[in-house]
Amino acid sequence: MSRAKAVAVVVLLLSYGAVGARQPAVRSAVRLPVSAHVFASSLGLAEADTATLLLHVVRLVHLTPDQGAQRRPAQEALHAVLSAPRDRKAESVPLPLDPSIWRDTILQAQVSDDELVGAILSDPRASLLYHGLAALDDETLGWLGPERETLLHLRTRAAIFAAFGRSVHVRAGRVLVPGGAEAEPLWKSVVGADPGKPAAFVHHLIGGNGRLAFLYDTIAHLDEPRQRFALGLQLRTTSRADRLHETNRAAAADGDRRRAGRLAALARATTLTSPPAQLLLVLVPR
Repeated sequence: MSRAKAVAVVVLLLSYGAVGARQPAVRSAVRLPVSAHVFASSLGLAEADTATLLLHVVRLVHLTPDQGAQRRPAQEALHAVLSAPRDRKAESVPLPLDPSIWRDTILQAQVSDDELVGAILSDPRASLLYHGLAALDDETLGWLGPERETLLHLRTRAAIFAAFGRSVHVRAGRVLVPGGAEAEPLWKSVVGADPGKPAAFVHHLIGGNGRLAFLYDTIAHLDEPRQRFALGLQLRTTSRADRLHETNRAAAADGDRRRAGRLAALARATTLTSPPAQLLLVLVPR
């Protein structure tokens, strides 16, 4: 190979690398303002694991029941630690999506990487969005990153997304719905959007008062036999959509009878590890 051709190949490879380097990351990391130990102890947290520290802070500061005696001390402690002199040797913590997406779309503020943790935790909606994004898998994050309008919508429904967004999975431009391909027509009917159009589907799913997202998340976390029962997949095709609509209405009616705004409270209870018993009474055969 001639010298000119070799130089041309090197330049071409470097240019490809530069283009790749400019692509937003699916996951990144940002530095804490102080050490993880100081951050955690200042807020009275027992653990200082950098992998989960911000999630614990979000739950403490923004998800504690809205009673001044419980939440205000945590907020004051957070303000104090964010105002403390910076520790340049402090550890980094995970950040779902690229810092540029947080600056340009979510926060809409040109803060430096070192200021991102403080900017996120000082903003309740951004904090809840962080909590929801942290639960997504990499492929779903990769789809969501460029979806500016979807991110802005999720910011307006941050509490619902923090609680139930974990069940959103996007693969090759389609939402993987509970029940698989067989259940896609059902979810299209109930959600009001095609799973093959993820942006529209997520807009409809993570919206309203959160009841639909609650139902979706609950069914997503059932085992396969109960999932099929909840979706009516054992029924004739023509009866399935009616069954799921009926289930959705029953869950909504039950919530209305107990207390207005129950789903808003459930959206704040983001430590759910199994389907809420209230809805399982509707879904699971006795």
